[in-house]
Amino acid sequence: MRILFEYLLAGGIAGSLSWWIICPLELLKNRLQAFQQHQIPLQTRYQYWKIFLQVFEEGRVKGGSFLYGMSTFYRGGTLLALRAFPVNACVFYVHSKCLELFL
Repeated sequence: MRILFEYLLAGGIAGSLSWWIICPLELLKNRLQAFQQHQIPLQTRYQYWKIFLQVFEEGRVKGGSFLYGMSTFYRGGTLLALRAFPVNACVFYVHSKCLELFL
């Protein structure tokens, strides 16, 4: 039973942490996709930088400091991490058990 808990906990934490780390890049990707629906699709570093600054300014206007600007990139990150925990916990456990059975 302890092994089961360890696998589930390890998979859940790894999945949640990975989504939390990727959250700012996911936000930039989604904004770029929404932006490209209305204009000619060009994926350049300039557009990523422009969107990054726009999102950062949204946070600074709301909170007035550097930390508020950075926290804008993690809006919704807690829900992503909570959603990812049970899914990745189960996937990691099943993957580990399949490796034990077949290898």
